[in-house]
Amino acid sequence: MKPIKITIFGNPISVNHTYYKWASSYYVWRAAREYKKEAIWQAQTQFGKIPLECNLDVEYHYFFKDARKRDHLNYNKALNDALNGVVWVDDLQIKSSHHYTYTDRLSPRIELIIRQSK
Repeated sequence: MKPIKITIFGNPISVNHTYYKWASSYYVWRAAREYKKEAIWQAQTQFGKIPLECNLDVEYHYFFKDARKRDHLNYNKALNDALNGVVWVDDLQIKSSHHYTYTDRLSPRIELIIRQSK
């Protein structure tokens, strides 16, 4: 399988800003819902195929709008969940991942490079 590149434009959202607890239930913040909806649309536009069913290796290239220190591993959860059923059947198919962080003040985004796992 040839590597697949998908770019999700917009400031990446952390899992820390995705869910909140009210009483005994967890809910998704509105900004997180909107980010996931936008990520799904962008991925479908760029990928537009039947979701992959094989094991995958994924590179995450995070482009943040500022150079603030972040735990970049918190930024893939919301995106992975959004891409379930769009790019891959389930994010459990991701067997290895590599994460890279950059600063791009004008165009914050996440670039995914997806390869079939060996």
